[in-house]
Amino acid sequence: QLHRVWELVLKWMLWTMHIILRILRRATRGFSYLTTPSHVELKKVPKSIGIAFDSELARTMDVVRVLQCCASYNLQDVLLYDIQGSMVKNHEAIALLFSKSHNGLVNLRVGSRTYAAAKGFIVKDDKRAESVGSIRVEFMSSEISNEIVTKELRKYCSNEGPTERKKPFHIGTKQGRHDTTDLLVTIGGHFSVKGFPSWLVGPAELGHIQSLEDINTDFARILRVYNESVQRHGA
Repeated sequence: QLHRVWELVLKWMLWTMHIILRILRRATRGFSYLTTPSHVELKKVPKSIGIAFDSELARTMDVVRVLQCCASYNLQDVLLYDIQGSMVKNHEAIALLFSKSHNGLVNLRVGSRTYAAAKGFIVKDDKRAESVGSIRVEFMSSEISNEIVTKELRKYCSNEGPTERKKPFHIGTKQGRHDTTDLLVTIGGHFSVKGFPSWLVGPAELGHIQSLEDINTDFARILRVYNESVQRHGA
């Protein structure tokens, strides 16, 4: 009986600690929201930003909200990634919905396919001239990453001679593909870049957003930290 009583007491204590920690975490986030403006003026913004979603949070409307945040800070080069490829499957829906609210051309890339959208419609190739406010968005998944690496590695092994093959293997910016990102932001309960293409990380600064409850404030906080950081590659 005594053992049973202590077991119940221990469970109650653990449950109480869990509730207290949740309250403290919410209070900390609330204080952060109060002290961080929803939009900040920045002297320096990343030329290229990578955003790695937890697949469960990569819903079309939420991805569009994140893209709208990027556009509000005039970020012109965005890479969207989730390990399961949810955004890759819904890329057209995301592109068309975002283009309705974006005042400019949205240039998109999914694997080897490139296209553009504007005002909720796919733009024909002959009308894809760059315009003021244009933004480039690339969708990436672990499957596409593996395909890119495999293709480039086969080229490297088959086309180069023994002397040239001593050069380091490098995946460059061929056909408009991203090289590296200046800032990599993960969105999800825990910080994780599992499966994210390593060649795209490089010397990027890292940021983490736990949820999309107040994406504007969280995004402003991360960009403010980036603005105040000293970049390792001099950007």
